[in-house]
Amino acid sequence: MNKPTLLIIDDEEDIAGLCEQIARSIGFATSSCTNFNKNSSILDPENPPDVILMDLIMPETEGMELIQWLAQKQCTSKLIIMSGYGEKYLIPAQLYAESCGLNFNATIAKPFSIMDLKNVLEPLL
Repeated sequence: MNKPTLLIIDDEEDIAGLCEQIARSIGFATSSCTNFNKNSSILDPENPPDVILMDLIMPETEGMELIQWLAQKQCTSKLIIMSGYGEKYLIPAQLYAESCGLNFNATIAKPFSIMDLKNVLEPLL
């Protein structure tokens, strides 16, 4: 049986690596990207990952622009949005993702615990 796939988009390599370790430990096959502008080919619209875990505030790719890009590509992946800036940024991003027709699933504020991330990911297995 194939493992569900998770793409992590976060400019912080340490965070992306931690997310990959946690996701793999619960059963996901993972890949990550720290600069989506340079590596957008990691996301194939014809064969999208089951889940995308994306940071909202990144220097190379603004999260709202990434949400718009995903919507334009008619991405069907389940979407989790994370940010270190809390609900002030997460709630508008959630509303925007939903209004764009994306399959929004959850937000998670940084810093988060291992259990916090597991609790968000496990229902998506």
